Amino acid sequence: MAFNPIFPFVVNFADEPGMDSGSPIRKLFRLFKHSLQQQPHLFASTDVGLVPMHNDLAVIKGDFEAAGKVLATSCLFEGPTLQCFSRFVAEFIVCDRVQSTLDVECITDHEVKRKILKISSANSDEFQQLVTSEDYSFQYECGFNKVIKFSNKRKFVNCALMHYTLFNIHSELTSLRKGFMKTLDFDKFAEANPEILLGILRFQPNKKITASAFIELVSPTYCPIDRAQQERTMTFLFSFVHSCNCEGSPNGVSVGDIFSFITGASTIPVVGLEENITVKFTDENCIPYASTCSPTLTIPYKIESQNKFNEVMTCCIELSSPTTGIVEAPVMKEKMSPTDTPLGLPET
Repeated sequence: MAFNPIFPFVVNFADEPGMDSGSPIRKLFRLFKHSLQQQPHLFASTDVGLVPMHNDLAVIKGDFEAAGKVLATSCLFEGPTLQCFSRFVAEFIVCDRVQSTLDVECITDHEVKRKILKISSANSDEFQQLVTSEDYSFQYECGFNKVIKFSNKRKFVNCALMHYTLFNIHSELTSLRKGFMKTLDFDKFAEANPEILLGILRFQPNKKITASAFIELVSPTYCPIDRAQQERTMTFLFSFVHSCNCEGSPNGVSVGDIFSFITGASTIPVVGLEENITVKFTDENCIPYASTCSPTLTIPYKIESQNKFNEVMTCCIELSSPTTGIVEAPVMKEKMSPTDTPLGLPET
């Protein structure tokens, strides 16, 4: 498939004449980011973020450059918040140099990392014993051409860190940066706004959408008829979102699950949504349903209690298809619990 970031993305649904550039695109880049983090031949996942693996073949094939192009395009086409790269990788992509202190956790070779940590904490006697053993011959790979003494231990450790984090994957980093910066003139944006781009790329642990961030994106559309009931239902929705804001929520649903149900994205895209989430109301006897392309959430406003609303919302989120398009709204039969309600298949 040819990849051209210049033209707007559109998606054709099977057996449908319509085209869409909303939810399917967010879904595409969400899957790409997830896939990227699962590619052991390209990236290693560390405690401080993703680090490129040393892979000359992937550099020659252009895999790292292609990854950079898609990541840059994702930033502009409502892709997920990246914030997945270790600090030094993000700095190299944005500034073409590393400004911060290198972290031993960025070393992808676990055996080398273990040895460097051991050397760093060694006293004088332990240090001399370690560096003269065959197990620590990696010092020659680092290009440290001085006699290793306890007095220059810090210089040796820094040299090893530079080698196994930056120098060892310099070609991979350069290819990744080239793909990212040469896409849609990102190099000009990086030159003018380095801190913004660093914030987009730099790893942030447990980056999840919060209830307050979600609610700021919601725009209800009320009808004059039965407005009071609609406003009450909106209160039910906000209370439900807040109840899902923390770990171990009673219903097992997170705010990210709600956001994904409505938009097809698990986090707020880097550039935000093209349109806010529209909440509409219906007097039909059905469960809530969403059009992820708009994005729009339609809620029946005749649900009488918060508990019933929570139960119904939880049901439709847990059983909704992970595909895109409109999630059909089946009729909710009287005296039938939401868990017994057939959801049907979304149009794709």
